[in-house]
Amino acid sequence: ALSIGPGDVCLSVLEIPDEAVEAAAALAGGRGALFVLNPAPARVLSTPLLDVHPLLVPNRAEAASLTGLSDPAEAAECLASLSGAAVIVTLGGSGVLVAEGRTVQARPAHPVEVVDTTGAGDTFCGILAAALAARCSLEESVARATVAAGLSVTAPGARTAMPLETEIDAALRA
Repeated sequence: ALSIGPGDVCLSVLEIPDEAVEAAAALAGGRGALFVLNPAPARVLSTPLLDVHPLLVPNRAEAASLTGLSDPAEAAECLASLSGAAVIVTLGGSGVLVAEGRTVQARPAHPVEVVDTTGAGDTFCGILAAALAARCSLEESVARATVAAGLSVTAPGARTAMPLETEIDAALRA
């Protein structure tokens, strides 16, 4: 039996059928859990998805595709108004934009020597969701995810380059 409730976090992408994403969103929303959506590949977000006020985490290209706006800050603000929740637009080596309502704040990337960017977005989303589930604030969760994504590009591969929690903690203390 699936146990999900208030304070839990459900993370999804659009690489699965819309019906499955909408069912997960409805379940999470109906039980008071936070629904985090990485809208990749980008496509029109359905009303049932937006009705649960998902925290959206698109990259720059996905944000532009979803809104028709080339400026990532404008796209982030537009998506925040659509979802009714925070939006985090990842910008690769340029960091992230966090939109809450009409406020958009830039956060820098974790400075690293880039070897392979494969899996950086997945690392960001996974660590963001894990930090939120651990009851970290949005600001702390974004900081952890940004550091983790930065560390993940310092080695080849996707899964093999994902940092351990101890590595993220050490980088945050540095």
